[in-house]
Amino acid sequence: MAGQGKSKKHIVRSKKLKKPSKGEKKKARSAPGFIGAGLGLFAFIGWTVWSVFAKEKEDREYSKKIRTRLASKPLVFSDHASCRMDCRHVGMNDVVSTLQSGRVNSRKSNPAARPCPKYALDKGRVQAVFADCATSTPVVTVIDTHTNHPCGPC
Repeated sequence: MAGQGKSKKHIVRSKKLKKPSKGEKKKARSAPGFIGAGLGLFAFIGWTVWSVFAKEKEDREYSKKIRTRLASKPLVFSDHASCRMDCRHVGMNDVVSTLQSGRVNSRKSNPAARPCPKYALDKGRVQAVFADCATSTPVVTVIDTHTNHPCGPC
């Protein structure tokens, strides 16, 4: 095979990297890395605390809006609510107090219910479910959240 030259393989030798000494390793993990990690952790904790307080404030404002709307109409006790109040030893004052300063329990509420959206308000041992009707605020049911009273059918 004339005319074709053999290619020479070039071998590149690199310098052998030496292992860092213990002092050099310590320098690699020094203050800037720890400060950065500390600042990141501090920022994460700060953001978490802020978001919890923001959610808490939002829940309070939502509860106040619902309570104001429900309290603006006459309160009407359904037969079922009156029966449950008697059985569970919950007074009318407890229900009115729950309406005035209770917190909306979103898991037990149904704001999409028609014709009257339903809101469960919690205050202490009392949970009262109110319907947001056009001309009145019926009390649907009342629950004692601390004691399971053996009530018959209402």
